[in-house]
Amino acid sequence: MLMKQSMLVARSRAHLALAAALLALPASAAAQASAPADPRLQAVTRSLESELRDGRSARALRLSREAIEELLRSGPAATDAPTIARLLYYQAVAAADRGLVDTASWSWSLAQSLDPRLSREDLGRWGAAGTFLAARLARPPSPDGDVAPESNGRPRRPLNLFAAPAGVTTRLPQETDAPPPRYPPVLRGSGVRGAVLLQVRIDSRGRANDPMVLDSPHPLLALAAAETVAHWRYRPAEVDGEAVGVYYRVRIDFRAE
Repeated sequence: MLMKQSMLVARSRAHLALAAALLALPASAAAQASAPADPRLQAVTRSLESELRDGRSARALRLSREAIEELLRSGPAATDAPTIARLLYYQAVAAADRGLVDTASWSWSLAQSLDPRLSREDLGRWGAAGTFLAARLARPPSPDGDVAPESNGRPRRPLNLFAAPAGVTTRLPQETDAPPPRYPPVLRGSGVRGAVLLQVRIDSRGRANDPMVLDSPHPLLALAAAETVAHWRYRPAEVDGEAVGVYYRVRIDFRAE
């Protein structure tokens, strides 16, 4: 038993050391690599799969977070949407296993919008975490301004804030804390620019949830936009003076640096 545990610890340390070393490669080398063949990302995804399979969700969550942050810093710049989605998927599994509901839901929604094929993953192999994600499979985008059902709210008839019937007073969500987006350092000098269009569910607390990428000139800009909106805060939408959740489209503009 002790030998088996020692082998597991050694293997875990080897995975983490390899991933850390590969993530430390210089940005210039990262920018030249194509996403599918990039050894750093291959190593990270193998490590994440192994950590989660062996029940080490805390380590997997930390590694996935570090990998996503490093991706925006140093690339590879050619990273495609399915590769980013895979990292977010593992982050969602790890967060769900740790009981971090908001992080899991956010990561899973964004992952599926970047790569809809993830909805067909065998989620049952992740136990309770997989059950949590299976209950939150991708849905089509909702009309902008639709009031969203919330688990802790009472049932309400369908209503759109832009087309409320006479006699119903509505108010759109208003930004109260919205730091500007940060252009991904890895894309500097690439000339990549443009607008990312996201749909989020702004809940009755004024927090953005369930991001969906509707349009983006580059998958790394989509990731940067979602990371930005995750920290925004709103005065929530209202219907007849009551705070409600609402589906809302957010446009994030990036200028080339």
